[in-house]
Amino acid sequence: MADNFERAVERALTDNADRLASASTTEQIIRISREIADEAHRNYVPTADRWIYRPIVWSFSLVVAIVGLGYTFMIFQASVYGVDSELELPDSLISFVSAILGALAAFLSPSPRR
Repeated sequence: MADNFERAVERALTDNADRLASASTTEQIIRISREIADEAHRNYVPTADRWIYRPIVWSFSLVVAIVGLGYTFMIFQASVYGVDSELELPDSLISFVSAILGALAAFLSPSPRR
């Protein structure tokens, strides 16, 4: 990704090198430098790597599914064996799964665009 950005900056600098070299005042140098930066920004095309987050989403989803299925299995076993006590998930497990669900929501939400 940095290589793509470096190429955009290099292209903008080579296209405007003569203008920058012929600038005589500090204001002209600053103005031309800003134009070069704007041109590099316009020419920069970020490479999108969609596969990078998929293992993270899969592992978080797997943890949530395992906890849900495990709790369901515990309730089923308690009803089969006639255990009358109510089963409750520990608070630490609830907060862990809540954090994972929050991270999943953050990963799956679209990123803001300018």
